[in-house]
Amino acid sequence: MNKKIPLYIQIHDYLLKSIQNKTYVTGALLPSEAELAKKYKVSLITIRRAMQELANEGWVKRQAGKGTFASMPTKINQPVGVLTSFTTDMEELGIKPSSTLLTQETIPAGEHESKMLEVKLGTPLFHLYRIRQGDGLPILLENVYVPLNIFPNLTNMDFSDQSFYKALTENRIELTRSTQEFEPVILTHNQALLLQVHDLIPAFLRKAVSYSKDRPIEYVESIYRKDRFRFIVETGRYSPKLVLISPKKTGR
Repeated sequence: MNKKIPLYIQIHDYLLKSIQNKTYVTGALLPSEAELAKKYKVSLITIRRAMQELANEGWVKRQAGKGTFASMPTKINQPVGVLTSFTTDMEELGIKPSSTLLTQETIPAGEHESKMLEVKLGTPLFHLYRIRQGDGLPILLENVYVPLNIFPNLTNMDFSDQSFYKALTENRIELTRSTQEFEPVILTHNQALLLQVHDLIPAFLRKAVSYSKDRPIEYVESIYRKDRFRFIVETGRYSPKLVLISPKKTGR
């Protein structure tokens, strides 16, 4: 055992490797918690925490009175080329969406937000920070920023159980396009706690600006659990021609 890494994480990783390399195939019954505690020479509390981590990630399923079975986490296919609502996406997949509201406040636009939303520094913004869940499991963290002059009523709404995009639609605010960028990140300790996974695992960071016609009205930063999402991009038809973008000419 590595003394620098918590025991439950090491047990989690041993068991995860056994599931991934098919030592325990999908549907196979895992040893009991008492058997695992004896095998790895750790306490039952350590085993239970490791198993809870695996259950949160979808790698095992517990059945009362029967035991714990190896599983495979179901990945959500998330389209990138279209503007979609998390709530609608989950419902169409037969997954029950829910949210845990962490922050709902008015803040002044900082340098980054003012740049992304093309507003002046200090402009009042509506800030929404939520954990988004699928079937009760935390799967992404979502930070939303919207200029209050676009949608003043936002501060009077409760987004603990309401779709943000539905609220926009009901108030006749139409999103016409968005720009999105993705990059791999390592979860911070706090993010890992909120997503119920252990520290230092990879995740996807999505940064998106949504527009109503040519005006940016929403900036979103989302952290997606890597084990639960797969991003799908649909392209146009193949072209044998190489498209070159010429640099802009500058005057002298």
